[in-house]
Amino acid sequence: MIKEELIEQMINLVSCRTSPEEWSDWWNNHNKQLESYLNQGEYLRLKPRMHGFRWVPILGSQKGAIKYLNDSNILYVKENIYQENYEKELKESIKVNREMEKRQLKKIKAEFPEIFNRYPKFSNSLKCNFDESDFIHVGLNNDKVEEFETTSGIKMPKDIAEFFQTVSAISIEGIRIEFENIYPLEFLDKKYYVLGEFWKEADGDLVLWDTSESNDLTKIYYYAHEQNKIKLLTKSFEDLIEKEFANYNKNL
Repeated sequence: MIKEELIEQMINLVSCRTSPEEWSDWWNNHNKQLESYLNQGEYLRLKPRMHGFRWVPILGSQKGAIKYLNDSNILYVKENIYQENYEKELKESIKVNREMEKRQLKKIKAEFPEIFNRYPKFSNSLKCNFDESDFIHVGLNNDKVEEFETTSGIKMPKDIAEFFQTVSAISIEGIRIEFENIYPLEFLDKKYYVLGEFWKEADGDLVLWDTSESNDLTKIYYYAHEQNKIKLLTKSFEDLIEKEFANYNKNL
C-alpha cells in the first residue's frame, strides 16, 4: 500500500503538482511507514528538511524522487516550477536583506559619522555584522587618553589613541574593543595590553598591543588561548580595523 502511494506522491512531486505544505503533511503522516519501507539513503533524500525558505524542502525532495524513479525505471514528466519559485523567493530575500542592510548602515552612519570618515571599509562591513544587541560608543576626549597614560606609565601609540578618540568601544559578533576594559597581560616575561577580543581562531582570543615596541605603525598581536600562544595579527592598527575586522564581518 505505502509503495503505490509513495510512487504516486513522487510522480506528483516531479511534475510539481503538490504544494510544499501538502508534501510535508503527507510525509509527516506516513513517516513511520516510510522509515520502514525505504533504505536510509532513499529516506534522507526524500525527507523534506527544515528551512527558512518555503521552496527549498520540496525542491530537495523532488531531486530525491527523480533518483528513486530513475532507479526504479518508472516514467515521469519533470517540471521546473519548484526551481523557478525558489529562485523568485531567493531573489526577493536578497532584495529584502539589502534594503535592511542599507537602513542599518544609514542609521549607524547618522549616529557615528566619525567612524565612517576614519575607517570606511570597516564601517561599510557593519551591514554584515551588526544587530540590536551590538553597540558602538562615542569617542573619548584627549583627557581620557592622557589619564590612561599617567596611570599606566605607558604612552599610548597614536594610531590606537586615534581609534579610541573615534569610538571608545565597539562590540559586535566576534569583535569587542573597549577603552574602559584595557588591562595588562604578562606572557613569557613580556608585557602586553589587552585591547579586547577577536575570534580569530576561537571564541575568546585576545587582541594585544606589545608595549615594548615603539614604531610609528603599531603591530597588533593576538593570544590564541586554545594553543596558549601569542601570534602576530597585523602590522598596523589601521590594518586591524580596515582589513582584518572588515574581512571578518564580510565573511560571516
